[in-house]
Amino acid sequence: MNLPTGVTGYALIGLGVALAASLAANAAVGHLWLNARDELATARSESAQNAAQAKQCSDGVASLQSAAERRAALAEGARDAAMALATQAQRRATTILTKPPAVPGNDCASARAQVDDWLATRPGAAK
Repeated sequence: MNLPTGVTGYALIGLGVALAASLAANAAVGHLWLNARDELATARSESAQNAAQAKQCSDGVASLQSAAERRAALAEGARDAAMALATQAQRRATTILTKPPAVPGNDCASARAQVDDWLATRPGAAK
C-alpha cells in the first residue's frame, strides 16, 4: 500500500477526512430533519383529531344547552300549573277550616258532614 507523501498527499488525506466528516454531518442533519418532519406530521394529525373532538364536544354542549332550555320551558309551565292547583287547594282548605261546625257540640258528626261534603265535590263521586 502506497501512502501519499508530500503536500499534495496530505492535502488529499485532509480532503478525504473532510469529505467523510461532511458526509457524516449531512447524514446526521438528514436524520434529524426526517425526524422533525415526522414529528410535525404527527403533531398536525393529532391537532386535526383534537380539533374534531373539540368540535364534537362543543356540538354536544350546544345540544345539551338547547335540551336544558326546552326542559326549563316545560318545567315553568308545570310549576305554574302546580302553583294554581296549590292555590285552589289552599282556598278550599281555608274555606273548610273557617266554616262553622255542621253539628254544634258534636265534633264527630261535624267532621263526617264535612267529609261527605268534600267527597261530593270529588270527580266520579256518587250523587
